[in-house]
Amino acid sequence: MRIPLLAPDNYAFPDPTYALARCDGLVGVSGDLDAGRLLEAYRNGVFPWFSRDGWFFWYAVGPRAVIVPERLHVPRSLAKTLRNGSYRVAVNGCFAEVVAHCAAAARPNQDGTWIAPEFQTAYLKLHEMGHAHFVRVPLSRC
Repeated sequence: MRIPLLAPDNYAFPDPTYALARCDGLVGVSGDLDAGRLLEAYRNGVFPWFSRDGWFFWYAVGPRAVIVPERLHVPRSLAKTLRNGSYRVAVNGCFAEVVAHCAAAARPNQDGTWIAPEFQTAYLKLHEMGHAHFVRVPLSRC
């Protein structure tokens, strides 16, 4: 199987339709996780999954959820539940710490995490640019 090498000076991705038709969804590999490449990837339904030997592997596996904060609709019943104080909701606070915590979380039956330090750095950059966000609701009630 041939894997497309993504150009370092061009953030364009091959059409993910071909990757979706194959079982693995691999679109290509690159030597970087630049913010511009990440933004272009997400615009095209592509995401970086893991790295090996300095190469980042980019995949398309069907529809992905991308929530645009300005267009988020919170149903009335959910808004009421959030307002009653039963749950503590955090938005974007301590972004780097939350990503690091996700990377350190135990993953039974898995060999570690794809959220390696270079991924943490890349997503922190997207957050600083206003493109990456999180909503955190702890499992235990307040």
